[in-house]
Parts: sequence; structure tokens; C-alpha cells
Amino acid sequence: MCAALGWVLLAAGVDAADEPAQSKTLPTLRQQLNEPISRLTWEERGLRSGLARLSEVYGIAIFLDRRIDPGMTISAAASDQSLESFLKQVAAEAHAGIALVGAVIYIGPPETATQLAALAAARRQEIGKLSNDVKAQLLHVASWQWDDLAQPRQLLQDIARQANVRIENADIIPLDLWPAISLPPLAWSDRLTLLLAGFSLTFEVDQTGQAVRLVPAAIAISAGKKNAPPASPAARATSRPSKGADKTYSLKVEKKSAGAVVAEVAGSLGRKPIYEPQVGERLKQLVTLDLKNVTLDYLLNAVLDPLGLSYRLSDQALEIVERP
Repeated sequence: MCAALGWVLLAAGVDAADEPAQSKTLPTLRQQLNEPISRLTWEERGLRSGLARLSEVYGIAIFLDRRIDPGMTISAAASDQSLESFLKQVAAEAHAGIALVGAVIYIGPPETATQLAALAAARRQEIGKLSNDVKAQLLHVASWQWDDLAQPRQLLQDIARQANVRIENADIIPLDLWPAISLPPLAWSDRLTLLLAGFSLTFEVDQTGQAVRLVPAAIAISAGKKNAPPASPAARATSRPSKGADKTYSLKVEKKSAGAVVAEVAGSLGRKPIYEPQVGERLKQLVTLDLKNVTLDYLLNAVLDPLGLSYRLSDQALEIVERP
């Protein structure tokens, strides 16, 4: 699904106090989310239009992840509940979760929503250990807008120029077209965190502060853990049943080839891994992952997205292909 159809940022309008959404601080937003709403009902309402209306009425910025269909219809109701409670209800109906990044409300896949605030905080903390000049650039607060039909890879280069840094592997971001949006003031690192969220990616900054490398979000999470048990010498993918016929998967590997991980996952599914020679070359790259109770799609994307790869699953095979 094209990202232009898959996500939208809704950040317009004013609240009852005539406060622009762009001027809200995180404490102000948290206070507003905790305030009760007397009555609010959605009956088979489109997700995009419903969130746009909430944005207008309450003067809040809502960022809908590219992987959530904005055209789906949602039914939800609130009576003497907080605005946050209603948003969580809406997100759950869309099979999504919510998170706060600065003064932006993010709605996206639960696996990403669960870790996004921690990812943003971890990047800010890491940048805080660098030189004062670097911190001034990478934590600089500014708003961010772009026009309709923007390409995410170009947006990545634009944000890199804003901080005078080089993106080492920008080509792993797929070609796509995005709608026009307007972000409220955010730290540079938070803007980049939101931009990468829909691709299950985060970033690493080198010690000089001049180069940035995009990495799977799960790598950054595992790298920050302390006193974790040593990784298994071989990749081990396990699954457990969840509600319905769905399954969740856990996988922990350290510096193993992506191909070995794919083979392990394929084996756990009873499928044969297949791919073309040129894809096999990319799968030689090493990955480190620590995922717990995630969907199969999330697991495979965490491995394949940074390599510019995707997958197709059939009754007999797990086929790894170049991303369109």
C-alpha cells in the first residue's frame, strides 16, 4: 500500500482556548489528554476523517503511521472518559497503539507504539553525551513541513542537511509518495524518529556527530539493555499462540547473518527459504535482534527492511525478494 494512502499527519485547528496545536508543550498535551470528555461517539466513521476532527476540535497533532489504513471505518464511544482513553479505544479498533513523541500523538502498530517513546528518549540521551556543538544541532527544536507527493528518501536528506549530517545508508528507505503535512516544534532527533517509525527503523550517530546510520529499531533496544542473558549461539525463533489463529514470535540473535535468521524463521514455519543470488548477497549482512512477542510480519520486516528486502509467504516457501 502506498504510504500516501497509508498514513497522514493531522495537526491543524485550535482548541477551546485558541491555542495552536503547534505551540503545545508535552506537559500541556499530557494535561489535555487527561481531561474528561462528556460524550463522544463514532459510528462507522472513517479513521482519517475522525482523527482530523479530533485534531481540529482539540488542537492536537496526530501522526498516523503509514502502515495503518486511514480509510478503515471505526466505531467507538466515550462518556466521562479522558481524551487519551478515547484515543486508545480508537487505536485498538484500528489494531494500533498510541505513543507520545514530544507534542505529537503517534498512532501505529502496537509493536512500534510500545517502544517509540523509549526509542526517542534513547536517541536524545545518546546525543546528550556528544560535544556541545553536536548536541546543539541534533537536539535543535523546530517545526517541519513538506508538500504533497514528497518522497521519504528526499525528506531524509532534507532533515540531514538541517543538522549538517550525512546519512550513510539512505537508500534502504523505499521510494514512495507522501502527503503534505506539518509537524509542530520537535527536537531534530525526534523528527527523525517519527520519520523512520513506519519502516521499523531508528538511527545511530557516530562519535563525531557528522554521520548517521539507519538501523532496525530492535537493534537499538537490545543494545541499551543491561545484565541481559547472553545471546544464544544460534538464532532461535519461537512462537506461541495468541488470541484467535494469530501467533506471536520471539527471536534473539547477536551478530548473525540475516540469511541464517531467515532460515531459522522459515524452519519454524515449516517452509523452505528461497531467494535469488543477488538477494543472497544482501542476506550475508549481520544483524542483532532481541524481539519478544511480535507478529511474524514485524519480525521479518525488522530483519529485511534495512536491507531493502521484503518477503512472500506461500504454503511451501518463505521467499525473500527485493523491495519494489
